[in-house]
Amino acid sequence: MGFLRPGAEDDPEGAFRGFCERSGYEPAGVVVAPAAGDDTAAFVELVDLLAAQPRAFLAVAVERPEALGMTAAAALNRVWQLQSLGARVLSMDGSSSPGQALLERWRDEERGTARGDRIRTAMRRRVVRGEALGRPPYGYRIGGRRRLELVPEEAQVVRYIFRMSLQEGLGVRRIAGRLNQEGYRTRSDGPWSMVTVRNILRNRVYAGTYVRFGVRVAGSHAPLVQAAAFDQVQHRLDARAPRSEQRRGEPFALVGVARCAGCGEPMTGVTRRGRWMRRDGTLQVREYRYYQCSSRLNRTVCEYRTWRAADLEERVRLLLADALDGLPTTDVHPPQAAAGSADARRMRQRAGMARRRLWALYDAAVTGRVREQEFADRAVEAAGRLLEAERALAGRTASTSAATDLRGTLARLVDAWHTLPHGDLRRMLESAVARVDVDRDQVQVRLRGA
Repeated sequence: MGFLRPGAEDDPEGAFRGFCERSGYEPAGVVVAPAAGDDTAAFVELVDLLAAQPRAFLAVAVERPEALGMTAAAALNRVWQLQSLGARVLSMDGSSSPGQALLERWRDEERGTARGDRIRTAMRRRVVRGEALGRPPYGYRIGGRRRLELVPEEAQVVRYIFRMSLQEGLGVRRIAGRLNQEGYRTRSDGPWSMVTVRNILRNRVYAGTYVRFGVRVAGSHAPLVQAAAFDQVQHRLDARAPRSEQRRGEPFALVGVARCAGCGEPMTGVTRRGRWMRRDGTLQVREYRYYQCSSRLNRTVCEYRTWRAADLEERVRLLLADALDGLPTTDVHPPQAAAGSADARRMRQRAGMARRRLWALYDAAVTGRVREQEFADRAVEAAGRLLEAERALAGRTASTSAATDLRGTLARLVDAWHTLPHGDLRRMLESAVARVDVDRDQVQVRLRGA
């Protein structure tokens, strides 16, 4: 999912789609937050969209870590709120650890720049001494004197990944497919994807160089591949990277709402161009657009479910027309009574307590008074309580106006599907449709609130 703000980019949605393509992610939707003022409603909308997605692998992309909230504290809270939903935050500006970057920003704002500089200097000294900070990469654990030590079973998988890339010439998709076929699992006991494989192949820690806080330390831990072999893999990955000029095709309307009925993974839009020479010597070019299960593309673990893009989109449009005809003219979701002042006051108190608990945890983290895993566990718990209170205060309940809006949105989708600008079409689909389940020859549309 993208959580974007106007003004940062001329085309923030285009930048988001480009980031997803370069990084091997499948875009599932976009929420545009206001550039200034209260952005709570936008964040609650993002949370609602995430809640409708399978939890196998969720991520939220922002233009930079600070764009997640109006202040560093709000953005940092949201990192952990998203973690409580099983989603991690990705920064399109290249920040490898948005949470760590925001914690440093929070420290500077809340505890003063001078103290922040002293803490940052102390942490850099720890890196120079060879101490590992944060979560260790796959294949390693933090051992005595906080040095990276090998995890034998994981290290074997890392070497296997590099060997498949270097010696067999396999791309990240085929490597992920082979790992899944042979029964290997990630550290979180999940299937391998293009993203997790690419992250390993790109991480210089496996060549023996540790990089944190702008400090590069070589030789502080045992490498899993030789530096020359690592560099060869980088050249291969760079050569395989898609060229920016190749991305100029028509966008896919159902990306983000369409899911494979077999495995629950998103259906991704795929464009193929066929070229052939006719007998008279003229070159013919034809473009083929279709939707295919991303699990099949990224992990090769799902059966082959694919639809021509025009056929699937027209099938969905007709199903929406049927759903519109079936909507009652009266409200089928009577509005719930607004929470009383006592309930609202209790929710605000819970939110305040959760924020104070998070502030105390951040303070303990930047001063080294809490271990990393304990900090993460307690932050996720407190952030989850804060999110629950904020959603309750937002009062996002079904109402007569919501039912009226749904009818109007469906009517416009059915009548103007082929003429709506892509951005409007996507936003209307995401507001009205919870998901589209796609099987080999059947399609089911689920409306929001149904």
